[in-house]
Amino acid sequence: MRLTLGGLCAAVSICGAAASPAAAPQVLVLTDAFTASADATAGQPLQARVDDFKERVAARFPAFYGIGRHPGRTQEDQDRRIGRALENFPRIRAGYERKGAEFASMLDAHLATFQARFPDYRPAHQIVVLHSLGEMDGGVRSFGNEHYLVFGMDILGRRSGNEAAFFDHELFHTYHHPALRDCGNAIWVPLWSEGMAVHVSLEMNPGASEDELLLNIPAGMAGKTRAQLSAALANLEGHLDSEDPRYFAELFTTDDGASALPWRRGYYLGFLVAQKAAQKRSAQQLARLDCKTARATIGSALRELRAETR
Repeated sequence: MRLTLGGLCAAVSICGAAASPAAAPQVLVLTDAFTASADATAGQPLQARVDDFKERVAARFPAFYGIGRHPGRTQEDQDRRIGRALENFPRIRAGYERKGAEFASMLDAHLATFQARFPDYRPAHQIVVLHSLGEMDGGVRSFGNEHYLVFGMDILGRRSGNEAAFFDHELFHTYHHPALRDCGNAIWVPLWSEGMAVHVSLEMNPGASEDELLLNIPAGMAGKTRAQLSAALANLEGHLDSEDPRYFAELFTTDDGASALPWRRGYYLGFLVAQKAAQKRSAQQLARLDCKTARATIGSALRELRAETR
C-alpha cells in the first residue's frame, strides 16, 4: 500500500495529529506483504516460498530487491538470502510486528522534531518500510533518479532504547542530499554525508551514547579508531579523492577484510571532521555547502585534526 504519512497514521490508528503538508512524504509499506507471504507458504518447499516472495513482495519494489545494485551477486545468491529471511522470520516476528505497529507514530513525531530544528526541510525522498533481508535498519538508497529513505523492520525491530538519534541521523541524510547530489563518488562525499549526520544527531540529542549515534558498529569501532587516530587521519587524508570501492568498503561497511585500521571508521572520522567544521558554521550552513566548498572545508578540518594529533 502506498500512503502519505497521514494515511499511514490513519491506517494503523496510532498517530497523533497529522503531519503538516510539508512533512508528508509518500510512504510505501511492504512489511505486511512479507508477513502474508511467510504465512501463506509456511510448510511449503523453500523454492516455492521464495517464488511467492518474489511475486508478492519483490515485484512491488524491484529496484531494492533485485540483484542489479549488488555487483557479483547472482540470483541464486539472492534467492538464498530470501530463503533465510523466510526461515528466520518466526524468530524475529514479535519485534518486527511490534516495531511495524509503532513506526508510523515514531516517524510522525521525529519528522515534527526534525522540521522544528530545520524549518526549511521539505521531504523529497519516498519512504519505504519493508523487510530488508538483513541489510539495514534505515538508510538512503538511490535507484536511477529516484531517491528513497528505506527502513528495514527486520533490523529495526531488534533495536531498543531511545531511537531519536537514529531517526535524526537518517532524516538529516534526506535534508543534506540535494547539496551532495552532483558531487560525484569520491570518498570525501560519504565521509561528509555520514559525519554530518552523526554530528547533527548528537547536536539534536545531547548526551546520546556512541551506540545510539551508530558509532559502535561493529562493536567498539569508535574506541578502536580513537586508539589509532593519528594513523587513521593520515590514511584518510591521502584517500579523500579516491573512488576505490575497496577503500569505500573499509571506511563504511562492516566487512572484515585485511586492514590494520578499524572497519567502518569513516563514520567516526567523518564525525570528527564535521565537529571541527561546525566550529565555524552552523549545521544549516554546512548542509548547504556546494561541492567545491564542502571539499575544501573537509580538507581544512582534516589538516587541523591531524595537527592536533601529532
